[in-house]
Amino acid sequence: MKNKVPEYEGCFVCGEGNPFGLRLELYHEDGIVTTEYTPKAEHTGYADTVHGGIISAILDEVMVWTPWSVTGKRFFTAEMTVRFSKPLKTGVKATATGRIIKSTGRLHFTEAELKDESGTVYATATGKYIEMKEA
Repeated sequence: MKNKVPEYEGCFVCGEGNPFGLRLELYHEDGIVTTEYTPKAEHTGYADTVHGGIISAILDEVMVWTPWSVTGKRFFTAEMTVRFSKPLKTGVKATATGRIIKSTGRLHFTEAELKDESGTVYATATGKYIEMKEA
């Protein structure tokens, strides 16, 4: 059964309280985090093509919640690499999926992809996420 990831109200990707954000719902199950995204016209960078920064933010979001889904602890992005393989057009429903590749203490290595219902991959990413110290 998929469980909803908690949101931070002001988050650009998942925050319900951010009037300019994407307001995506993220779910986790067995260490995998997913979200669905259908781009709107206001998410374009050029000619009905979704801005790469929006795609990167979504991939970052599923990756940062992945170690949380396993440990229950909060993380922040230390490093992220994105590869764009095909332009994502407005109106195309896509799913972002993130998972842990390996963990070494407070550092977690992750990967993610954004693909549509037919399996076409638009972007992939890898990242390093470090556990936040308790304040």
